[in-house]
Amino acid sequence: GGGSADAAATLWGMNRLFQSDILLSDLKEWASLLGADIPFCLQGGTSLVRGKGEVLIPLPPLRNGWLVLLDPTVPISTAWVYERVRIGLTKKKLSARLLAKSIRKEGLLGISNSLYNKLEEVVLERFPLVGSVKEKMKEAGARGALMTGSGSTVFAIVEDRQKGQEILSKLEGMGRGYLVQPIDRSLKEV
Repeated sequence: GGGSADAAATLWGMNRLFQSDILLSDLKEWASLLGADIPFCLQGGTSLVRGKGEVLIPLPPLRNGWLVLLDPTVPISTAWVYERVRIGLTKKKLSARLLAKSIRKEGLLGISNSLYNKLEEVVLERFPLVGSVKEKMKEAGARGALMTGSGSTVFAIVEDRQKGQEILSKLEGMGRGYLVQPIDRSLKEV
């Protein structure tokens, strides 16, 4: 979340600016009152998230691999997606415990075959361009690809920078593309 990341940065920044020395645990507790994913944005890094977003179990950093991000610039309302998703009737379930085990053992590349987003069922039916981006990423050699959150950006996991650049060049004209590596924190004090 863009707004959630902004809220987390504001809480962090005000704490530093006013030299309040409020503990991160307290900031996260307050943040959970503002939004479910704001505590995660405060803590950052790789985590297994439970509850409504307030329980964060740290996992090792995702050091191996790169991510290709492509935003096809399709405007999708998050509210529209959540109104239509059938939470209890998903076809595929992924154990968070197994995913965390894969991250601990193999890092980013280890989860490339375990990607699942139940919100895709709603979005891909109404916005086929998002599905096309995902398929083209796989055809171009991505280890795995998935829509982020409620869309419309799609990410692909690749083993190195060169493969990421190849995929970006094959997706030219489909949207705004980026090649990035995972980071350990969502906030950086400058």
